[in-house]
Amino acid sequence: MTSLFLLIGSLLNSICFVGGFIYNAIAARNGTEALLDVQVTLTFFNAFSFFVFGIGLLLLALNFIGETNSYQAYQSKQKIYSPIEYYKK
Repeated sequence: MTSLFLLIGSLLNSICFVGGFIYNAIAARNGTEALLDVQVTLTFFNAFSFFVFGIGLLLLALNFIGETNSYQAYQSKQKIYSPIEYYKK
């Protein structure tokens, strides 16, 4: 699931980057009003692609932290503490 978010975010970012040049070239023929509308649309789609990529990156980090904690607990035969429980003791 994590890899899927990262892949989709990267693909959307690449498509928006290349498509932005084409979309701007077409809109430039129609005047400044069309060019401003295009910039609003491109900004939304670029932000959305980075958001999807960020979700994937966050899930990857959480997955890595969870695996590290469970492996360390397995090695040391200790209880896994949440960060709040760890600092309370």
